[in-house]
Amino acid sequence: MPQNCFRRMASLAGLILLTTLPVLGEPAGTPAAPPPAPAAPATSPQGVEILRGPIRVGDVVKITVVGDATVSGDYTVDSDGRVSLPIAGPLKVQGLQPVAAGDRVARFLIDRKVLRRPQVTLNIVARPQSVVYLSGALKSQGRTAIKDETRLSEVLEPAGTLGTSDLAKVVITRGNKEMAVNYRDFIEGKRQDASVNPLLRDGDRIFVYSVPTAPPVAGTYKVYGEVKTPQSFTLTEGATVGQALQQAGDMTTLANQEGIYIQRKDQRIPVPLKAIQAREPGADIALQNGDEVYVPRMEKPKFVSVLGAVRQPGQIPANTRLTLLEAVSMAGGPIDGAQRNKVKVTRVDASGKAVDMEYNIEKSAQVASVELQPNDVVDVPFPRKRQPLTLPGILGAVSSLFFFLR
Repeated sequence: MPQNCFRRMASLAGLILLTTLPVLGEPAGTPAAPPPAPAAPATSPQGVEILRGPIRVGDVVKITVVGDATVSGDYTVDSDGRVSLPIAGPLKVQGLQPVAAGDRVARFLIDRKVLRRPQVTLNIVARPQSVVYLSGALKSQGRTAIKDETRLSEVLEPAGTLGTSDLAKVVITRGNKEMAVNYRDFIEGKRQDASVNPLLRDGDRIFVYSVPTAPPVAGTYKVYGEVKTPQSFTLTEGATVGQALQQAGDMTTLANQEGIYIQRKDQRIPVPLKAIQAREPGADIALQNGDEVYVPRMEKPKFVSVLGAVRQPGQIPANTRLTLLEAVSMAGGPIDGAQRNKVKVTRVDASGKAVDMEYNIEKSAQVASVELQPNDVVDVPFPRKRQPLTLPGILGAVSSLFFFLR
């Protein structure tokens, strides 16, 4: 090979090394730096923890004016969102970030001719606990403390709902405004957005309505078996088996939904649950005094497993028809960044061999009819991690380039 060709290759290799070594940041052999420790909460020079804005009513703010002890001090933001400064008077700071509030205080002191060129620092040093108020058809009612970013589900679940709770009719009162929330859509997995599970604010009042009940008639009925709250109920006019199952807290995951029946004296009446759920006319059976609604347990429970990047990985009942999209949804849905286009279903065939099938669940129309079988394993891949650039990798690339040019 001509000598000029070797010179060109050497120059090319040197250029690659010069352009990539700064990326590494450290020479070869230097041990990796330990990961940074978690950041501690910011504190003032006096050791007081500094809270994040914006400033709220009830916050305690520390105002420090360099060289002036008259204005410097701690102030509580009043119900009008103001702080009362000595000599200068009241000033509204509610809704501002601490830095912007400090600038407003400085301009206010200049405008009121209290100081000429004040250097002002303002920090939030204390904040009253945020609370909401629960009432209505709940096991636990009253005042409940919340944190920032608390959602409706985080207060209703600990409070506990009743068999008579109308979760499709939850009302949040915020100031003079009311917001109706269909919380049942959230717990049934139909929707997961903020309209059915909103963020709460300090002072919110949450009321859960009760399901309207008809006046009682003489008699009772019983619901037992694979339901969440088996018990006897007072018979009301127009009561049906569908309503009875709801009052008993609905069925457990091990319920044999195709084997439900009503025992009426010596007569056993099958319950057409699918027709009732589809709201077919005449499908929901009216109850009579002494009826017993029985929900049997599945004889041989069957499951599929949903693993990987989902919010609630685990086993999903598969005794009835179950699609891939339904199984992923019942597992809480994919987490942010999950590789939805590479969902893998592993199934053991008749010969005992594991067969992998890959689906793109982003294209829901194309996979809507994909049905799972008992013992299938669904794996939703986690987000990809970018591989770091290393010196051995760069040298390997350069060596490969030399070999190719030869």
